[in-house]
Amino acid sequence: MFAIVEDCITTSTLLSAIIQDITGKETSEYNSAELFMRDLKVHKVSFTAIFIDINLPNMNGIDLISLTRKLEGYVETPIIICSSTNSRETIVKALKAGASNFLMKPFSKENIVSILSKLDKDL
Repeated sequence: MFAIVEDCITTSTLLSAIIQDITGKETSEYNSAELFMRDLKVHKVSFTAIFIDINLPNMNGIDLISLTRKLEGYVETPIIICSSTNSRETIVKALKAGASNFLMKPFSKENIVSILSKLDKDL
């Protein structure tokens, strides 16, 4: 299962549909960092990979990556940061926080295929 942490419902729905089409696997969509963290901590949900928007309400994606990486079982889970900014500084911060890759918005199916193929051939 894949997680999508994105506050824009249109972007979340589109990303979810593309991931499901490519992988045949389910996705869980979260519109806030708080809901996502609740599922990780309380419900112990496990994910194949996590897509996190950089601009989330109440907590930015970079901080969410750092928190996720501290949780048992998520040290090596692929985390893809999603953003409409291509600021080198933002990309470097995300990678230092533990992001595995960076998905530029607006994205295409080809972009997502490329990212998923780099993560694991079994995805």
